[in-house]
Amino acid sequence: MREGILGGSFDPIHNGHLHVARECRTRLALDRVLFVPARVPPHKQSAPLTDARHRLEMVRLAIDGIAGFEVSDAELGRTGPSYTVDTVAAELTRLGEGTEIFFLMGADQAFELHLWHDVRKLSRLCTLVPVTRPGFVLDRLDELKPHLPAGMVRKLKSAATEIPPVDVSSTEIRRRVRAGESISGLVPPAVAEYIRTHKLYRD
Repeated sequence: MREGILGGSFDPIHNGHLHVARECRTRLALDRVLFVPARVPPHKQSAPLTDARHRLEMVRLAIDGIAGFEVSDAELGRTGPSYTVDTVAAELTRLGEGTEIFFLMGADQAFELHLWHDVRKLSRLCTLVPVTRPGFVLDRLDELKPHLPAGMVRKLKSAATEIPPVDVSSTEIRRRVRAGESISGLVPPAVAEYIRTHKLYRD
């Protein structure tokens, strides 16, 4: 079993998230990709998040009917920040022996790995996969060498996966909704309808 995990606040989930998940599933030969909305992302504790039930439901709507995509509410039931190492450890326990987990992250997140909770243990439990844009110079990850073991940095560079980006962000979607602009083409239609029905992202 090869499982990819894509975590984040998903506030809201958008077509860029789905694009990364599809590409990684194909390129890494993943059996499935598990979307894991975070209750309190450790590095976003000061930023207000939309209620977890809305974010979870938008992910469910976005991936409905897509083979190999699933969603987990595992982090939403925890108290305190959501730590990736706990999520990965729980998945390994749940799925059992023979499971390989690939944690998918943006290249910008990779540069903050030394700030993550128990990242050395996390690196032992799974393969950390930086998703890079075309033209990204892998040697930039050597900037982490003063903070992380050299072997871990080598693994990051080896696992990095280049994927042409979809130009969309959750921040831009929220701005458009507040401004009364269209978000068609940026999120799946069911997510756009959910945002409209529940009057999300309106000040």
